[in-house]
Amino acid sequence: MTLRRQFIFALAGMVVFMAVIAGAISLFSFNQMLNRSVSYIQQGLETQWESALVTYYEENGSWEGIQSEVQARLHDPPRLNDGPPRDNMRIWVFAADYRAVAGAEQDIGKTITDIPNGLQMKADLVPLQFNNQIVGYFHLEDNLTTRSDFLSRTLVNSISRAMLISMALTLLVALLLGIVLTRRMTEPLKQLTQAVTDVGQGCLTTRIEPDNKGGADIKALSEAFNEMTARLAQYEEIRSTMVADIAHELRTPLTVISGKLESIQEGVIPASPETILPIQDEVIRLTRLVRDLQQLTLAEAGKLPLCLHEVDLDKMVWRIVDHFTIAIEEKKLTVEIAGESLPIDGDPDRLTQVFVNLIDNAIRHCQAGGSLHINFYTGERNISHTSDSRNNHPGEKGLFITIADDGEGIPTEDLPKVFDRFYRVDPSRGRISGGTGLGLAIAREFIRAHGGELTVTSRVGEGSCFTVWLCLKNNMNS
Repeated sequence: MTLRRQFIFALAGMVVFMAVIAGAISLFSFNQMLNRSVSYIQQGLETQWESALVTYYEENGSWEGIQSEVQARLHDPPRLNDGPPRDNMRIWVFAADYRAVAGAEQDIGKTITDIPNGLQMKADLVPLQFNNQIVGYFHLEDNLTTRSDFLSRTLVNSISRAMLISMALTLLVALLLGIVLTRRMTEPLKQLTQAVTDVGQGCLTTRIEPDNKGGADIKALSEAFNEMTARLAQYEEIRSTMVADIAHELRTPLTVISGKLESIQEGVIPASPETILPIQDEVIRLTRLVRDLQQLTLAEAGKLPLCLHEVDLDKMVWRIVDHFTIAIEEKKLTVEIAGESLPIDGDPDRLTQVFVNLIDNAIRHCQAGGSLHINFYTGERNISHTSDSRNNHPGEKGLFITIADDGEGIPTEDLPKVFDRFYRVDPSRGRISGGTGLGLAIAREFIRAHGGELTVTSRVGEGSCFTVWLCLKNNMNS
């Protein structure tokens, strides 16, 4: 069953249910009100007759002549407090010894037990008191209750018919309204369903024009769908680019290896250590590429294994700088390490790989005779420091490490691509130096795996500055 039909049936069921509940409450309230009204009227009549009969006894000293007085009052409304004629009312008056003194002609003089239904009548007698003595009783028989039952049934039938008619009209209006509303609401869903089908068939350029026909929720869903397809298209582009980049990176070493091996097999060149050495270099390049890709994939999936220990980054950076002493001396660089480092929890091997890559890049891009500045300082993370929602905790205290060079800098349009796989600002330099083009991408993912972030700022002709933020040891698990 479609969502539209479910909504219409639910709306119709709700209308019927509410009509039944409202009708039941109305009928119950009406019967209760009618019963209370009848009871109030009956009590008022009994009070009037009681007062009239006691007054008669007080004036006459006996019940003699009460029959004619009762008949007169029954047929003469002004004598009974201006009430309506009571031809439909019957009243019996009994003396203190339960002898009938007023009522039906055939019952006058009889005791109450000799009158038909006398025993039942005796249970409902109302006593008449004069001077604190019971001087008689009376029984009022009125068909008001019978008439009220008839009136109640008549009104109930009328109300029920009116309710059925109104329920039918309301149901019809509700169905028409439901059809209009569901058509308005489900039309965007049909478009969304078709769009999802198109995306499932590989058409990632599908977009939905958000509108207010289906309400704010449908509009938000449409916007979320458009954002999802945009990301899918972006991921597909990244995947295609990555496959192309990997194929391109593999082509050169495989071409060298294939060419050398063919030459050796054909006897063009001898299988000497000198001819095998280039093959070994390309195998090392391939091994490094595969290893870097594996590490990068694990880091991006959040499955990179980390062996956490307390790490002193100051000592680690000094050790790495000492490792590059020869390169620093060759370019006559001035290296300055300033600030105070605080202990963090991290994987020493992964962090060493990160800072080796960053310091190596800085040294290679420094001008001859230039300077390299490495600075430590603590501060709170700002949301602007990261675009990764996984590590978005503004206000968290941590350690900043900046690595700044005075090299040629990175063009503004290239900054967003610096951490992409296989991206090089100068493509030729990476190949000459044997790099895979994955170093910065791996560095950023390793830092993110530690709950930190790696960012870069740069100006052409002034150099670049890479900033690492890592959570301090005491905040690592908070």
